[in-house]
Order: sequence, then C-alpha cells, then structure tokens
Amino acid sequence: MRNTLLILMLLIVLSAVAPAVAQQPTNPPVRDCGFPAGGEIVETVVYTLDEDCVITKDLSIIDNNITVTINGNGHTIFYSNLGGTTVPALLWPHNNPCSGIAINLNEVTIDAVGSRRTRDTQLPRVFSICGSLTANKVTFRGQYGGPFIVVGPNAQATLTNVLFEDNEAVGLGNFYTNNASAMLIRGSATFNNVVLRGNRYSPAAVRLRTDQNSDEDAATLTTKGCLWSAGNIPLNIDDEYGDWTDEDTFPCPVGFDIGNGAKVRAAPQPNSSCGLPLGGLPDSGNLIESRVYSLTADCDLRGSLYISEGLQVVIKGNGHTIRTGVRARIELADNSTLTMENVYLDGVRILNFGDMTLSKISLSNMPNIAILDFGKLTISNSVADNNLEPVVYAYFGYAEGITTIEDSVIRNTDARQRGRGEGFERAALYARGATAGTRPASVSITLKGCITFENNLPQDTLAVGDGKIVDDSSGPCAKRVGPDPKRPDPKPDPDDDDGDDDDDDDSDQQPTPTPTASPTPTASPTPTPTPNVCIPSERVLVQTANDDLQCEPVDIITLDKHPGLQGGRFAVRLWRFIPQCVHRVVEGDNLYRLTIRYQTTVEAFRGLNGIVGDLLSLGQYLLLPSCVRDGSLPFENTRICFEIPGNLVFIDASMSPPQVFTLEKYLVNGMTCANVDRPGLVVLPTPES
Repeated sequence: MRNTLLILMLLIVLSAVAPAVAQQPTNPPVRDCGFPAGGEIVETVVYTLDEDCVITKDLSIIDNNITVTINGNGHTIFYSNLGGTTVPALLWPHNNPCSGIAINLNEVTIDAVGSRRTRDTQLPRVFSICGSLTANKVTFRGQYGGPFIVVGPNAQATLTNVLFEDNEAVGLGNFYTNNASAMLIRGSATFNNVVLRGNRYSPAAVRLRTDQNSDEDAATLTTKGCLWSAGNIPLNIDDEYGDWTDEDTFPCPVGFDIGNGAKVRAAPQPNSSCGLPLGGLPDSGNLIESRVYSLTADCDLRGSLYISEGLQVVIKGNGHTIRTGVRARIELADNSTLTMENVYLDGVRILNFGDMTLSKISLSNMPNIAILDFGKLTISNSVADNNLEPVVYAYFGYAEGITTIEDSVIRNTDARQRGRGEGFERAALYARGATAGTRPASVSITLKGCITFENNLPQDTLAVGDGKIVDDSSGPCAKRVGPDPKRPDPKPDPDDDDGDDDDDDDSDQQPTPTPTASPTPTASPTPTPTPNVCIPSERVLVQTANDDLQCEPVDIITLDKHPGLQGGRFAVRLWRFIPQCVHRVVEGDNLYRLTIRYQTTVEAFRGLNGIVGDLLSLGQYLLLPSCVRDGSLPFENTRICFEIPGNLVFIDASMSPPQVFTLEKYLVNGMTCANVDRPGLVVLPTPES
C-alpha cells in the first residue's frame, strides 16, 4: 500500500513539472458571415460567405505554399484601413520573400470602402500576390491610395469576368512611381472579359512595370474575350514598361453581366433639360463616345464628367452656364481632345491630361485650382474672375504641361495658400517644373495677343523649378472677351443632320431619348421633380423640394451594432436647417460684415462652409455657425435613390430609442428609390436577393 502511494505521489509531481505539449497554431475563427474578422492564416482554407462581411483587423497569410479560397455567393467583403492603422493588405503575405501563395476568389465583391477617403485611411494595396491569383465573377471596388492588386515578380493572375471600378490612387498621375489605380503587374496576368471604369489618378488603371535594374522577366499582360473601359483618368492600360498581347478583344456589350452582379452600361445620354450628361453616379459621368454636345439651358452638374481615352468631345455652350454645388470637375484622359466654347463655368474645375481647347470661356467661383494642366491646353478670348488659388496650374508630373493663353482677362484671383506660410504662395498663372532631373523641361505657360491682369494676389505669374512663363503678349485687352451674350436655343437646320448650329454633319451625335415614366407603387408616388439636388456620395442621389435640405454619408461600420443593419452598404443622414440658419449672399456681403451681423467668427464661417480665403459669390447659400440641425422639420417631395439594388430602411433618430422602419422602395431609371418625409438616416443594408 505504501509503495502504491509513493508511486501516485511521484506521478503527480512529474505531471506538475512536465512541459505542456505545444498547441499547433490554427486559422482565425470564422464568424457568422463566413469570414474571419482578422488574424493569421496558417494553413490552406476555404471560406464560404453566408452574408456580407466587414473586416476590422489585419488579415495575413503566415507561411508560404498556402491556398486561400473565398466563395462569395454574391456577397461583399468590406475592408478599410480602419482608424488609420497600418494594414498593408486584405490578404497579405507575412514572409518576405514569399512564394507559392495561391488566392482564389469566386462570386464576391471586395469593397475597400472608398467613401472613407482620407489620408489616414489610404491603402498601399488590398491584395499582394507572390504566387497566383484566380478571380472569377469578382468586383474590386473603392480602393484609395494605391493599386487594388499588386502582382509581384514571377507571380501570375488570371481574371475572368472581373470588374474594377471607382478605385483611386494617390499621386495624381506621377508617371515615375510604381503605382496604378486598379492593378500593378510586375509578373504576368491574363484578362478574359474585364471592365475598367472610374479608376483614376495614377498614370493608368492597369500598369505593366518591369524593374529595369534587375534580372526579372518582363511584366506581361494577355487580354482576350471582351475588354471595356470607361472614365479611367488618365489612361486605361500603360504597357510602356512591359509586354501587352491583345488576342482580338472586343468591347463588352451593353447589358453584359460582369463582376459580381454588375452589368456593362450604355453611354450616358444628355439631360433633356440642358443638353449635357450631369454625372454624379457611376457611369452617368463617364463619357465613352465622341460627340458634340450643344447646350440648350444652364446645367447643374451632380458630379464629375470623365472623358475617356481616345475620344473627341465638343461642348458648345451657346452662352449658357455649367455650374456645380458639389465641387464636380471635367476631366480629360490622355489621347483625347476636348473643345469647349461660349460657356460659363461656375465652380466647375478642369483636370487635363489630353489636348484641350477653351474659347470664349468664363471661369469663376473656383474653390481650388481652376485648371490643372498635365497635357496641352489652349485658352483664347476668355475671362477668369473671382477664383481661389491659380487659374491655371501647369504641372510636370505626368506629361508636358504646356499652356497657351491668348486675348484673355485674368482678375480677382486669390492664390495665397492660407495657413501654409509664404513659401507656398502661388500666382494666378503658375508653372511648376521639375526640381530634379527626372525628365526634360517642358512645363510652360505662354501669353499671346492681349492679356489683362487685374487684382491678382499675391502675383500674376510665377514659374518654379524648370517651369517657364513666356510673355509674348502685346499688353492689356481693349476689347470685350469671354462668352457671347446668351442667345435663343439653337433650332435644327433641315440641311444639318446633327441639329447644331454649324454646317458639319456630326454623325456620332445621338438623339436624346424621350424619357419614359418609371413604374412606381401606388403607395410610393414619385415626387414632383425639383431642381434641388444633394449628392452625399457618387452612388446616392437625393432630390427634394426643400432648398435647405442637407445630406451627408455615414460610415456604415458604425451602424453594424444594430441587428437590423448588418452588412450595411450605404448610409445617408438627411436633415434640414431652420430658415434662420441659412444666409444667401447678396451684393455688398463679405465675411467680415456677416460675422458682425450674426455674432460669430470668420474661422467658424470658413470651417462650416468649406470656404478658402474670403471670396463669396452672389446667390451663394451660407450655413450659420450658431445654428444646429433641426430634427423636427418635415420634408416635402423628397426621395433618395441608390445606384445599386437592395432593401431600404429608415432610422428615426427623433424617437428614443431610435426606431428602424422598412421603406417602400421603387425603381427610377434603374435606381432603387424611396420617399422620405422626415429627418433621419436612410440605409441600404443588404443586397437584394
């Protein structure tokens, strides 16, 4: 008995001091949606989504030779650089160097939540490929900062039925960076039915980039099936440093299913009320055909117009105005031409990578640089009045940046960079050349004919780096310049098939289709169309009869705590200001007088209204800092429309606790719409099944 007790005691002691058996690392746990929130993937795995997922933490592949498969079943993975933390990619290789990692994506949307675009949330990439990527029926959307996908040296990507849209790079066309807005290829890639739309501001949506200082094989791209591009600025595909083989691709037909549930869309038609597409939503601002637009009335842009590569576009203003309240721009891709004549541009900025000619133009009320010229720009018989920052900023970062200005007036420009110090002050005309030997000098602004400068701060012209100001002008203008007085709408000429006021036959001019009424439920009649529009994001449009209605996007991630809003896609807050909270600028108003009248400060006025400098424009509405949002004023004839299908819900924040109601939706021109009659939040939480 004693021996037995001794043996038992010895076993207990040994078990207490014996080292614990090490646990094998495992993949991060999968949530109800079918995907982990973050963590380290240590072994081959297949994820199958049951609903939309939001990624909140870093997710990395911890070892080489691992395969990760995501079967999306039509759902979306929302991913962002949350809280400004440094997260290099959605699925990124932990080892450096890495090899043999395979990523397979099927029927899924990867949305980098581009609506949260700030310098704190920009991402260098979302997928970093050091083995292989296979994508079938996938949409890559919303990247901000760098390429959505980087295919590393010796890596390979195969994309079938894939859509890249609304991806934005940081750097605005700097040709010498290893950057792209959608995809950077340093290895090899094959496209079979791919659409590129609305990818902007690196040198191209897709770039082939071979490292010239290494022994790597050349970057290669093979395209087959259909290939369709719309609104990519400045280029669709850049193959200067690689080999692109096009195997008889053809344009993807309109209505063709592409990506994860998307379709190829037709060219936007001119708005029947003014003669120009009004932009604002994906593709409605992506001009993809050469044509002549002849304005029949003033136009209010709802968003930017992007003129695709290889087009020839003419806008005849006929003395009308193109204006915007949402800081919209007209942007011209490389290898394209735009001619604008006899038009007033009010707050509508221009970004030029191509060949642009402006004649009889008025540029006014620009909140920032009026024209940023990377290409070739010619301005004649025009006037620029009452603008902030340079009227023309010729820049070296991408192409030539060559501007010619003739017989024009430039006045009342305030180009002082407030709050940045004197070293950042510019001029009404500013030519910035390279300060290092990166390329031959080419940036210049040449003045010809008569040129009048009046009241420009801090100066009229300035050249820095190897930029040039060439003054061949003859002195101030004694003649009238700018648009002609507004004339009656042009009448069709029986001998002129295109219906404009010239004698040429623009065969590519398409007739504007007669709008047809969209069916709506009896309980949800379409509100009477009104000119009051609010654009909280590029995929959402609000129309209202209330000129004091305000809207703003809401971060969907903050709404996920509510059980009725899981997997939210878009959220918009709507409210009105009480009438005493809005001031309309009249003759004689300035910021200093208004601060005395409303007992506030200039800084408060500027911050609330996004004002840079001191200049105001007649008719401008200003929000008063002393007022707050009113949660009780009802809405009149107000509807909100989302560009994608889904269910719509309303959060009534005036109730305690806030209540969630389902809105009765209906379709208008393919958009999902609902009527709203009170302040609150409208959310599109889940895709329509």
